[in-house]
Amino acid sequence: INEKSLDTNQINEQIHELLNNYDTILQKHIQNDQVELSRIQTDIDQIEIQTDKLSSAHVEQDQNEIIHQQMIDTIEDLHQLKNNSEKQIDIQLQILDRIDQLDNQFINHKTLENLRKHLHEEQQASLNLSSDTQIHSDTHIQIIFVPTHLSKSPPMTIVEEKQIKNILHQTCS
Repeated sequence: INEKSLDTNQINEQIHELLNNYDTILQKHIQNDQVELSRIQTDIDQIEIQTDKLSSAHVEQDQNEIIHQQMIDTIEDLHQLKNNSEKQIDIQLQILDRIDQLDNQFINHKTLENLRKHLHEEQQASLNLSSDTQIHSDTHIQIIFVPTHLSKSPPMTIVEEKQIKNILHQTCS
């Protein structure tokens, strides 16, 4: 059981590390995309200024219309590119949110695993205590419970301590 737990813990740690690495990479991509988005907006502004200058100039009507249409097409293309970049950023943010959710699930899983382990150890201690008191039912022995798993699991709550004291009291009386 311990080998499987170790393997699971190692796998969970590796998953956690990979999620953190992926989170960092996505953050960099988002920053790069935001810089690109800013550059695209600057290009759009410059093209719009150029389009305004061209339309106000006294160029032949045919040439002016062709250039104007090309500028409009370019602006539309840049707007589409900007929209696509915004969608990509939204998707990356959704992925980051999912990574955070998975990270929280990983932490919750580890907490549950520690609680299960702690409960199992407490049950084992109770069973051992119960069998010890049955063997020595004629003699009055005061048993002091000394946890040996302090470094392995989280500290007991007050409720858990009271439950253990009640069990000790019931089995010793």
